[in-house]
Amino acid sequence: MPFGLQDPVNGRPNQSVTEPDTLAADSSEEDMEKQIVELLERAREHYLVALQAQAEGDSLMSSDEFEEAIKHLNEASYFPNIDENADFNELTRSVIEDYEKYIATIDSLGANSSIFALREKLNLDIEKIDITNIQIPPSLIPKTDVPLHINEYTKRTLAFFMGKGRVHMENWIYRSGKYFPIMSRIFAEEGLPPELMLLSLPESGLNPTARSWAKAVGLWQFMKATGAQYGLRSTYWYDERRDFEKATRAAARHMKDLYAEFNDWHLVFVAYNAGGGWVRRGIRRTGSS
Repeated sequence: MPFGLQDPVNGRPNQSVTEPDTLAADSSEEDMEKQIVELLERAREHYLVALQAQAEGDSLMSSDEFEEAIKHLNEASYFPNIDENADFNELTRSVIEDYEKYIATIDSLGANSSIFALREKLNLDIEKIDITNIQIPPSLIPKTDVPLHINEYTKRTLAFFMGKGRVHMENWIYRSGKYFPIMSRIFAEEGLPPELMLLSLPESGLNPTARSWAKAVGLWQFMKATGAQYGLRSTYWYDERRDFEKATRAAARHMKDLYAEFNDWHLVFVAYNAGGGWVRRGIRRTGSS
């Protein structure tokens, strides 16, 4: 999954968010250009502070400033034709590349780091995590419709969230009290195993306003085209991918369709994240059925 851009958590269930928040419906092209320039300047300022903090060895401040720079770039990314803006593209590329390089050099991320930065850190560190003392008695493995396989990577991920990633898991558990009851109801109505709602944790960190570098949006990280297939409207002014209940319903139906094709929940997880085409190619390549 590509590294990404993310807003702070500020949404409510069943709330669609108009973006960018600073843009009025009657904004002229000149007004839009001014707002883009302002957002890019704010992003650049935070980026420079992040680099300075990095040089001074202040990892917490550097991480927070990178995230602030990304937040402003995220807001700018909603403007029409922004992909044709050379300043936006150059600054975004620089911020993301330098943040990724920085993540590789530090021991742990701050509590305010995005899910995308956290995933990047976990992917970089997974092979180095010590699992010597990680023992999981079979009696602790829950009975679920989707089999939970305990292997080396399961243990490494568990060790990560018991250590460096603990504060992030605690944040997710806190947010789950807000979202999981509604998710559970929707998944039950759609006839899906309840544990599937846990996929929202690595997708967005239970952040309904998350936006990835690949332009996936919302708690369930829908790309625009996929969201449209499941009835989620996404325009310049209104994006139902950020509507928690509608997006959860769409995610449930998307997973049902993937299961109808692959008949394996673990392949559904892969297809949801990487795309059905990626799984189909893998099946053809390995000769699996």
